[in-house]
Amino acid sequence: MKKICTVFLCFSTAAAFAQNVKLETGKKITAVTTATMEMDMGMGGQMKISSVSTGVISIIGTDDKMYKGENTLTKMKISQDGAGQTNSYDSENPADRNSEMGKQAGSMLNLPGAILIDKTDGTVKDANPEKALAGGNPMEDLMGASKSPSATAAAAFFVLPEGKKAGDKWTDSTSEAGIKVIKYFELQSVKDGIATVLLEALTKGSIEKEAESMQMTITINGITKSTILSDLNTGLVKSNTSNGNIEGTLDMMGQSMPITMTINSVTRFE
Repeated sequence: MKKICTVFLCFSTAAAFAQNVKLETGKKITAVTTATMEMDMGMGGQMKISSVSTGVISIIGTDDKMYKGENTLTKMKISQDGAGQTNSYDSENPADRNSEMGKQAGSMLNLPGAILIDKTDGTVKDANPEKALAGGNPMEDLMGASKSPSATAAAAFFVLPEGKKAGDKWTDSTSEAGIKVIKYFELQSVKDGIATVLLEALTKGSIEKEAESMQMTITINGITKSTILSDLNTGLVKSNTSNGNIEGTLDMMGQSMPITMTINSVTRFE
């Protein structure tokens, strides 16, 4: 009987946490992401990209429902190998700033993007969506280089649904801009106030956008498996490890090219 009561108390403790996100004005969250991507577009269009980027989420205010924040990409180190060429960029190396890659990557640095963080479920959205969605290349979202501040800040928060205990599974889905994502969650364990959550996300749909005066359509079908470690007391994620595979096509200027991508990343939050 004592053992049964102990197990029950452990489950009750897990369910009692993660009611909402708890932050203080002035708090800064540093996110360091290490990522690798391999892409094949056929006809010799193989490319490998590796990167290490650092971003800072600053909490600048609050109201009854939302935290107001800013998300800023502060550092980036990237190398690219493809089409017989190797390019690299290090934001901390002044000599790299005038290179072609340096101009593209550098334009994303040190530009605070306003975000809103829902206190109840940790959902992050752009405070100025018209600025976040203006311009850009649809391939950036697939490679994790979206200019939307909410897209890169969303992984920093995870609120466990109330009443969940180890072994529980649940699903969620979203649909936006032609892309549908179905998420399958499993609460693997709870230990010392840290929840380990397994996530399998299925992504399917198409992105249509004009980039550099060219109309591009990307059709994708992908699966990403992630392991999330989240602090139940605050709703802040400690780390997120993801492995994704994407297949699809790129249609541009009357031509259609097959795409296969493998993306692996680890993000740690402090």
